Amino acid sequence: MHTPPQVRSSGRPRLWKSSLVLSLAAAVGMVGAPWAAVQPATAAPVDFPDTVPMVQSWAPATGDGWRVSGTTSISVTEATRAAGELLAEGLLADYGFAAKITLDPARPGDITLALSAAPEVAAAEGYSLLITDRVEIAASGASGLRHGTTTLLQSLRTTPTPLSLPSGTVIDAPRMGDRGQMLDVGRRYFPVAYIQQQIDQMAWLKMNTLHLHLSDWNGYRIESASHPEIVSPESYTVAELKGLDAYAAARGITIVPEIDVPVHATEISRARPDLALTCPSMS
Repeated sequence: MHTPPQVRSSGRPRLWKSSLVLSLAAAVGMVGAPWAAVQPATAAPVDFPDTVPMVQSWAPATGDGWRVSGTTSISVTEATRAAGELLAEGLLADYGFAAKITLDPARPGDITLALSAAPEVAAAEGYSLLITDRVEIAASGASGLRHGTTTLLQSLRTTPTPLSLPSGTVIDAPRMGDRGQMLDVGRRYFPVAYIQQQIDQMAWLKMNTLHLHLSDWNGYRIESASHPEIVSPESYTVAELKGLDAYAAARGITIVPEIDVPVHATEISRARPDLALTCPSMS
């Protein structure tokens, strides 16, 4: 009599049952079983809007953030009023908001400018920018305040939500001590209005030094009561230069003038040949 072979159990039924139990448990969990808590999604960190240069430190915080509006005021002290006035000019020119300058405490939606001795703003030209339902800019000096207001104006241009900024704190300071450009008005005369425009652009980029090259082969550009014969037809009066100096200083920029002698003084020696060198030309 033939005996059928013994069938060996592979164990698959037990594995299938285990898989079925796990699948059922997962399905129950997905529909909200009380013992299977669903983990909330973690919100991605909020980046600070782009600025030039980028801020050194940004710490996002919870909250709805701040929005500039027609009721936004700028709360200042007498020591911070000048920075507040420049900020108000920027808000009006860039966004059409006529912000009121006030000595009263800030309300929601307002901006506060304050001098501070806090360690986080101790770096040269450093500042902090705290954004909640209002904005507080603090710095140890006037330059830091101006940089803080510039960051505020720039970020309003690049924020993904128009005219609004996310809650958080910026701590920032320039990485380099001297940051500037040179403008050669000796070789080519530029009107005062153009130089003012350059100063405004430098302030927007947080530069602090304008090298003004006032004389060269092509011209001597400074008014001179004692030697008017050396002055080029296109030149700057003493009053214009003093005005440019004050305009730059109000924006945190130092003008460094340059007058070239004995070389690059063709315009002077043309008027006063007795002052010219008599050695052979090296050309």
